[in-house]
Amino acid sequence: MINHARTLLMNVDSSTYIPDVLGEEYVPDYRPVRLPTYLTTARRLLLGSDPDRVFLNFRVQELLSFVHRTELAEFIYALDPRVTYWPQQKSNFFRAKTTITALRTTGTAESRLYVNGVLKPDNVKGRAFKEYRLKVINNTTTTATLEITTDLGATTETRPIEWLATTPDGAGADVTFTGISNQIPLPNTDLTIQLVNGQLNLNIMAFENFVDTQAESIYVFKNIALERGSDPMQLRAKPPAMRLVNDQVVLAEWALQLYAKPDSAVSVCLPRLDFLGEPFYLELFGVGNTTEPYATFKNIWFNHPNQAYRLAAVTLAVIYRTNELRPANV
Repeated sequence: MINHARTLLMNVDSSTYIPDVLGEEYVPDYRPVRLPTYLTTARRLLLGSDPDRVFLNFRVQELLSFVHRTELAEFIYALDPRVTYWPQQKSNFFRAKTTITALRTTGTAESRLYVNGVLKPDNVKGRAFKEYRLKVINNTTTTATLEITTDLGATTETRPIEWLATTPDGAGADVTFTGISNQIPLPNTDLTIQLVNGQLNLNIMAFENFVDTQAESIYVFKNIALERGSDPMQLRAKPPAMRLVNDQVVLAEWALQLYAKPDSAVSVCLPRLDFLGEPFYLELFGVGNTTEPYATFKNIWFNHPNQAYRLAAVTLAVIYRTNELRPANV
């Protein structure tokens, strides 16, 4: 099958293939293989205990790149020469250390979102990518509520917002607030965010007198009560004092995406693999040194001085063992 080795290493259902996901490559028709404990252990150390799709794409590409840069690539092409992910295309996916993208979908141009702190991957779990939808809902003239939706709607929680700079106007009846918010923790990260909603002057909502307007038709404007005057073509509008403040109004909304590049597999995975005992490697490579290709993989893992070669050998062993199990599980 196309991308045979990559598909076996990913071992995810082909229905989960979404081309727009960062680092995604073509996945042919495939059903996951039920793996024995020793292969599950190897995958947890190589790919994370509960990886998100972006982390999985990154780590699989990294591990396979170790193979393709050596003569061991022949073992990949022996399974199927149809490979679409190599040579690797230039992409910020593999070069950028961190990427933060905030797209404002609601709110004025003065609305701002600031992210504070250091964005880090979770190399143990396998977490590199997070998505949030942040919605600012006003409560009063000096505070608001932040609604945070994570993982494309998986969870939603609310946090209070306090505007750090407020200025009473005159006797304090009308308020203008222009400041930045308090620091608000971003769920499942070590980051905090701060918001600036721009100038919101509430004077326009506190008129005592009627405002006469001319209209050519009888359109009812949202949130404004209209009354007819003596002239049937004349409409008198009186905005309800402070009504918009008390209603739940979305002041601003952002789609936030965070990407933290995983640390190198050489620094993260190799030390953990080195701690696995002899029973694990007997199952992975087999007993003795006569059965190929496992004899080659075993010799490289235990004797080669280059760490990238050692990781390539373990990766290929996992792929080939998964391939052996596949006919009985599909």
